[in-house]
Amino acid sequence: MLDMPPFVVLIVCKVALTPMTPLEEANAKFTGHQNNEWAVEHGKMVCRRHEIQMYNPDITKGADPTPFNTNRCQRAGIMEGSKWNATHSKYKWWRTACPTPMVDTRTGKVIDWLLPDCGANYGSVICERDTQI
Repeated sequence: MLDMPPFVVLIVCKVALTPMTPLEEANAKFTGHQNNEWAVEHGKMVCRRHEIQMYNPDITKGADPTPFNTNRCQRAGIMEGSKWNATHSKYKWWRTACPTPMVDTRTGKVIDWLLPDCGANYGSVICERDTQI
């Protein structure tokens, strides 16, 4: 059986700034808050996928490697998504996706892993392809 590859996929979507009230503007001077709203084109959000390869630095210090699994992937996705939002302003983290197993239906064994696409299962999303963020 193949182990899950250590990748997290962030689905990040375009945002637009909306006007702030005077009270919100005063608060934003101290907090850096922005009034963001999902940018919608033709009734759909405009998104991109961003792959992140995960690495456990403790392995270089002699720790035993721990397998990457769905729980670790989802936890890492939350951490990476939060980091993304703190460092990007035009696109914000919308969802996290983890590798999906490809299973041999005859044997039930995992034969490979597939990294999720941007919006294959989301009817409300337009996915931009192969562009820099």
